[in-house]
Amino acid sequence: MTEHLSGLVLSRPCCDAFCYATRSKKKRLGFEVLQRKIWCQKNILRRKKLPIAGKKNIAYPLVTLLDGDRVQQFSETPTPEQRKQVEVELMSDELADLVSSVLEKTADGGVVGVIVNTVARAQAIGYELDGKAPTLVLHSAFVATERTKIENELLEKIGKNGQRPEKLVIIGTQVLEQSLDIDFDILYTDLAPMDLILQRVGRLQRHQNKRPKQLSTPQLVVMDGSFSHLGEFNEGSEAIYGRYLLMKTRYYLPQVLNIPADIPRLTQLVYDEVDDALNGEIDGLQEAKKKKRLRCQPN
Repeated sequence: MTEHLSGLVLSRPCCDAFCYATRSKKKRLGFEVLQRKIWCQKNILRRKKLPIAGKKNIAYPLVTLLDGDRVQQFSETPTPEQRKQVEVELMSDELADLVSSVLEKTADGGVVGVIVNTVARAQAIGYELDGKAPTLVLHSAFVATERTKIENELLEKIGKNGQRPEKLVIIGTQVLEQSLDIDFDILYTDLAPMDLILQRVGRLQRHQNKRPKQLSTPQLVVMDGSFSHLGEFNEGSEAIYGRYLLMKTRYYLPQVLNIPADIPRLTQLVYDEVDDALNGEIDGLQEAKKKKRLRCQPN
């Protein structure tokens, strides 16, 4: 998404992946209107041939200031405390595999985050883990008062300076990746567009906490339907995010993430349709790309 604040341009890739996941029908319609405005704006910028200096800039964080035809950019170097190296593991999205992995990883305790793409899947995982590990479930289907209550409980338990439990599995949808200052020892996530995975990683070992030996280093486990089903993505994930972004994210997802250095590079690789280097590299990518363009274009 792109927001303009008195000439300040904050860029985020095409907003369909972000907007549809956690919004009500009324808000989704509002975002569709905004998306059409952005689409038209982008075409105007192309016709004017304005210099978009930030397109290939891989600094992070990066602020781009557009003043008429003039583009200025500002960035700062992350401190050592803001850097982390994350091991990435792929596994199937089968519930039995997830439960087995979680129980194994938390044999000596630990706080586990499980972020999935649909409410139904979050509920199913909560049901499967019930009685096997202490759990807390949070998703967008909760009424506002109940959701606020659960969020406050999370902050008390695993927020900064929270009273961390010996063992807890937090299961939720995209609401867990937004705003909450919480800290997981290990993170499981459904495959999602690259920028959203990276945003979820922001909740992984966020603060300086004592952790179980087995979970002493940051670990990200990506649950991917295509990992075990011959290229077929989870139906709910594909309905929300589209096949194109999932295919490219799966292709570019590294075995080790260097945060924050990898954030702009990986995001640009996934969202860059103009200089798409994967033509012919992934079966069905071009067809998925056409469907994405039809989905993003205004009516």
